[in-house]
Amino acid sequence: MVYEELTPLTREEGEPLLAHALPPGERSALLLRLSLAPDESAWKQRLFVATLRGPDEALHVAAALALGHLARVSGQVAREEVVAVLLPFVGRPGVGAVAENTLDDIRVFCPE
Repeated sequence: MVYEELTPLTREEGEPLLAHALPPGERSALLLRLSLAPDESAWKQRLFVATLRGPDEALHVAAALALGHLARVSGQVAREEVVAVLLPFVGRPGVGAVAENTLDDIRVFCPE
């Protein structure tokens, strides 16, 4: 895996791109770029949660990681909803460690 620095993307910039059918790698990068900008955190949270609830397992890691970034950048997430959607992923191959890290980010950066 090669580290790639991602530039933050606002909702205004990213929303039109979401309308396109993108390959999983590009869509994953788009989710991560959206998570790095401090605007529209509630909208972004809904997007990431919906992605985790969706059938595309290739995007689950990116959506879980994006929620962790969002917790760090904004300092706020809807804890009950986000924790509930992440818990079933804990222990699953591929996404489990990311889900655990995101839960830790929420505990640290989004105190109750």
